[in-house]
Amino acid sequence: MQKNHSMKLEHTAGANLVDAIRDVNRRLRALEALTLTLDENSQFKLPGFFSISVCNVEISSGKIAPTSSFALVNTEENASSDNLDTISGGSQGDLLILVAYDDTNTVVVRDGIDNIYLGQSTVSLDEDKHALLLVCTGEDWLELSNY
Repeated sequence: MQKNHSMKLEHTAGANLVDAIRDVNRRLRALEALTLTLDENSQFKLPGFFSISVCNVEISSGKIAPTSSFALVNTEENASSDNLDTISGGSQGDLLILVAYDDTNTVVVRDGIDNIYLGQSTVSLDEDKHALLLVCTGEDWLELSNY
């Protein structure tokens, strides 16, 4: 029997969002040794834990609107490089993994232009082995980790 679990941060009065983000980051680091596989339904599976639906999104005027927690991001009109400044949607505590659609285009995620906040000025997603993990605070998306 297959079980799907989502990891969602609960933010309550008096709770520290930074501590909650650190806890999620700690949990994710503990999972690093496990292997994700893509099944026939385009869902990433982590054996014994959870699966993540994959969506394809194309940047449009610096924005994306992902429909699942794992987004393969393509540049607008398949340009060689494109900037990503805005992520539409999401609720407080939602996690989002961004990966480049393929290695022929570079998605440059930029800090602080609109609602994306990173630990550095940019993160370049230029191959399918680079990933950016973000958490939604309600309106903004904060970097938790990138690889």
